[in-house]
Amino acid sequence: MAALHIDQPTPESLRQRCQSLAMLDAVLGASAGTSRFSGPIDYLERWRPGAALVRWDAQMGAEFSIVFDDTGVFVRGFDRDSSHNPFWEGRENESIVPAVLEALPAQFAGYLTDPDVDSSQRYVPAEQRVPNVTVCSWWLAGTRRWQGLGDEYLDSWDDPFRDVTDDDEEVVQDYLDVHSAEVDPDVALQILNRKPLTSSLIREVNPDADIDAVFAACIVIGYPS
Repeated sequence: MAALHIDQPTPESLRQRCQSLAMLDAVLGASAGTSRFSGPIDYLERWRPGAALVRWDAQMGAEFSIVFDDTGVFVRGFDRDSSHNPFWEGRENESIVPAVLEALPAQFAGYLTDPDVDSSQRYVPAEQRVPNVTVCSWWLAGTRRWQGLGDEYLDSWDDPFRDVTDDDEEVVQDYLDVHSAEVDPDVALQILNRKPLTSSLIREVNPDADIDAVFAACIVIGYPS
């Protein structure tokens, strides 16, 4: 069984990275007068008791979700153009879904079709839901490695996990570009490096930020302040 192809971060380093990315996204997107954040990543530190949820959506058919809970970490990714896409006509035999269902630890199985984890499931009756996954990995608490399926595919598409594995400077510049922000990357990098959030730091990164909205997001994300 293959290991997850995301440079082998530990669960805690992955969790902190996702928190920092979500916080940077929130600061850049929370300009005064806007009704919501506009970036691709959400982090819910208190999604459910003992569980945090990360959701990333490129809005181009590529997305991933990560669940951190007391039993470990569950990761699912989906790309509509993958040969592993279970909904592509004629490619049913290439789907990794049967193998995932067989190998995935029971405690994570429910996340495959959880509407919070995979928003496409929200409009499907519970009894008709089919896992929407082209790559899947997990880290069980008490173990020291990732396990998973479908990772060979990550080399052939716009890797959905690049935000959590690329060099810090590259990721920060990508986020600045997404938000058309004219900010010194070194200033924004402070958030990726988990500098505690303050009003002055928020203003440095986004002079037009709605401070109250950013601090409200900080609580949801669980970022240090």
